[in-house]
Amino acid sequence: MAPRTTAAQSAPLPAEKETSSAETKPLSKGEYDYLSMREAAKKGQFLCCIHGNVYDVTDFADKHPGGALIRTALARDATALYETHHNLLDMKKVNQILEKYRVGKLKDYKPIAKFDSPFATTMLARCREALKGVPHRDSFYANSAVATVLSLIGVCMYLSATWGSLVVAPFFGVLLAFGHLVGHAANHWSLSSNDTISRVLSVTCTNFWGLYEKNWEFSHVISHHCYNYTDRDYVMDQHAPPQFYRVRPSDPWKPLHAYQHIYYQFSHIVAFFVGGLRLDCAPFIFVAPLLRVLRRNRDSPLPGPQFFASGSNAEIDELGKSDDGVGPEKFYIFYESYDHLWSIVLANIFWLPLFLRQWQRFGLLHAIAFNFCVFGVQAAVITRTLFTQHICEDIQLVDKYEESDCWYARQVSSSVTVNKSELGVWALMAACYQIEHHMFPCANPNILRIIRPIVKKTAEEFGVRYFEFKSQRDACASVYQHFKRLSSPTVTSQAAKSHSD
Repeated sequence: MAPRTTAAQSAPLPAEKETSSAETKPLSKGEYDYLSMREAAKKGQFLCCIHGNVYDVTDFADKHPGGALIRTALARDATALYETHHNLLDMKKVNQILEKYRVGKLKDYKPIAKFDSPFATTMLARCREALKGVPHRDSFYANSAVATVLSLIGVCMYLSATWGSLVVAPFFGVLLAFGHLVGHAANHWSLSSNDTISRVLSVTCTNFWGLYEKNWEFSHVISHHCYNYTDRDYVMDQHAPPQFYRVRPSDPWKPLHAYQHIYYQFSHIVAFFVGGLRLDCAPFIFVAPLLRVLRRNRDSPLPGPQFFASGSNAEIDELGKSDDGVGPEKFYIFYESYDHLWSIVLANIFWLPLFLRQWQRFGLLHAIAFNFCVFGVQAAVITRTLFTQHICEDIQLVDKYEESDCWYARQVSSSVTVNKSELGVWALMAACYQIEHHMFPCANPNILRIIRPIVKKTAEEFGVRYFEFKSQRDACASVYQHFKRLSSPTVTSQAAKSHSD
């Protein structure tokens, strides 16, 4: 099989900026930095860093058992990605395979955190024992939910095209919110061991409703899951624009933060109106250049979660030798040459013909209102749950991980699990179990159900705070209290620690 084209192969990268003589000290043999890894990418070489070692996986990427997800590690520190996507396997065997591809070390490497703490090793051993013989990615439990959601979306597509009543729009929007969960699970390659199925679902169940999959893949899989709500988490600005929301006690207080608990109460309404203007889908794509301000996250003009996953906020030639393109200020996404075009095609393959048909049958205003309502309801439903995934009273959020931190413990203490009925967990594909999902992102939803009590018990034994709520309503109330407490400038990191203790 011919190797797939990498981003570096399909689109030449600009030349790097010149650096000072102090920064241009030559690398020793077998020594790399992020700049040299990006330079290698220009020649089609796939290098990544794991625990300070550099690996050349150019020839391995196409036969990677975990599928194309490995390509998100291009020229980055892939330590957290590697650990969390293999932690239910026999790591001794996995490490032996990896060792074959080691070519050197990353200069001045600083570990992001520890992955072998007593808490982590105990929890992982217990989970592996409980999951013996259980498929990690394939499950009827998850696939039945996916099939149900996609079938109902198909019914709504048919009713929209044939009947066209606005009554259909809110139901369609709710189903697209569940469809987004399909895309979320597929984006983690957690629904199928078949790479093609995972890729098709990931690309379709994001691009189809105008959420650029490549941006979503980076911001969610790399930025968010590896660096949960730290400064290196690109998604945090998308969930909570910092000029309106103060999420962590360490964040500087601004006058607008005094009202953030009030903004939160209306965040789903703001999301409806912002999300309704889906800029990559018809008819809004025709006025998208005039509404580019809505694509901004960090300096968003609106006090509500943004429904757009922004792209790179830095050019590749702005990245230095120690920058891996994951922030805190310099995020860079490697694109394939066809990514932009493919995203626009999928985003309009249904919505453009539907818009034109409804315009012909019912008039322009009806056609605009229908698509707006569908997208707006989807955005409102999704964003209503965003804050409850990682925010609650006493949640332990930090701006960066320390080398001495246990990475797994940080995921537990900075995420939230919300209990649902069995039907609710099934329909949500266990996305309500964010604590477990963050530690085992590529595990299928059935796995998350099995290991949840194990994770909770182990956390309690090791004194790791496990945040759990009986209902979505209780979780939302706790988010409100969190924002209300941080609306005061007197609440600092030290005060928050005392409050938590």
